[in-house]
Amino acid sequence: LLSQALAEVPATGSRKRVPSAPRSPAMGLCTSCCCPEDNNHTVVEYHVDTKLNMKVTGKRRALLCGINYVGSRAELRGCINDVNNQKRVLIEHFGFKDEDIRMINEDQPKEMWPYKAVIMENLKWLYQGAQAGDLLVFQYSGHGSQYEGENGMSDCICPLDCLDKPWPEAVILDSEIHAAFYAPLPEGCQAVALFDCCHSGTVAQLVVKRDVNQKAEFQPKARYMEPPEHLAPKAPAGIAGIRRRVMSEELGDHKLWVFSGCQDDQTSADAYEDGMYQGAFTWSMTSALSQHGYMLRYGETLSCARALLQGKYSQRPALSTTAEANFDRYFLGRRPPAGKAKGKA
Repeated sequence: LLSQALAEVPATGSRKRVPSAPRSPAMGLCTSCCCPEDNNHTVVEYHVDTKLNMKVTGKRRALLCGINYVGSRAELRGCINDVNNQKRVLIEHFGFKDEDIRMINEDQPKEMWPYKAVIMENLKWLYQGAQAGDLLVFQYSGHGSQYEGENGMSDCICPLDCLDKPWPEAVILDSEIHAAFYAPLPEGCQAVALFDCCHSGTVAQLVVKRDVNQKAEFQPKARYMEPPEHLAPKAPAGIAGIRRRVMSEELGDHKLWVFSGCQDDQTSADAYEDGMYQGAFTWSMTSALSQHGYMLRYGETLSCARALLQGKYSQRPALSTTAEANFDRYFLGRRPPAGKAKGKA
C-alpha cells in the first residue's frame, strides 16, 4: 500500500497544467455532473442572498483546519485556501456566523497554529454545549498517513508538530478522531466532517457507505506524508482505528456524515483550480454546490463532486453515514423553497 501511494506522488520537476472545469450557468442545462440517467436536467436559479430555507433549528458551529507546512519538506500550497473557501461558503450560503467559525492554520495567531494540542482542544470547543437541532462542521485539509504500530495498521492526520516530534504521539490517530468527534455527538445534533487528505476513504467506516472501493508549470502534489521508517506499513491496511470502532451500531441513531477526498489506497491532490492552489476534492465539492444553488442532497453532492474530478484526477471521493436515508437529506440542511423539494430535509 505504501509503495502504491508513493508511486502516485508526482516527481518534483515534472509539471503539467490541469485545466479547470468550465462553470455551468446559474440557469439552464447541467452540463457538468451528477445525474447518472439524465445529465441534461434543468438547473433552477436560486438567489443565495435571500432568506435561507434551512432545516437547522439550533446553533451552527464550524472548526476548519488547513495546514500548508510552510517552509518544510512537506510543504503544500492549497490547504489554507481550502478552509478559507469553506468558511466563505458556510457564511454566505449556509447561515453560519463568523464568530461561530474557528480557523486553525499558519495564517492565524500562533496560539491557533495547527499543532496537535490546538486541534484536539478546539474539537472540544466544537462540541461545547451541543444539543439536538445544532449543526457542527469539521474540515481537515493537510497530509494524511498510515503507519504500522504495535496494534497493527493505523490511519492518521498530520498536525504541524509531527514534522519534528515522534510518532504516534505527534499525529492524530483515527481512534483519537473517533473519541473527540464522533463518540460525543448528541442525539439529534447533525455533524459533518470533511477530510481532504490522503488515505481517507474509510477514515470513518460508518455503517453505510457510497463510492468506497493548474498552473502551466504546476503538477498536483499528493497530500501524503511518509511515516518514520520504523513505522512504515509493511502490508495493506486492514480495518483499524476509527474504521474498526465506528462499525459498531452505537452511532446508528446519530446524524453523522463523513466525506473523504479519496479511497484508502489513493492520494488526494493539492491542485491548482480557478486561479488558486486548493485541494482537488474541496474545489470539486464547493464547485458542485455552487453550480446547483448550494441545494444538493448529500448523495448528489458526492456524485457531482466525483464527476468534476473524473478525467482530471485519479482520486474518488467517498461518503459514509449512519443510515441509508441520510444520503437523501439536504447538505447542511439547506433545501429549495417549498414545493421544489422532494423527500427528506
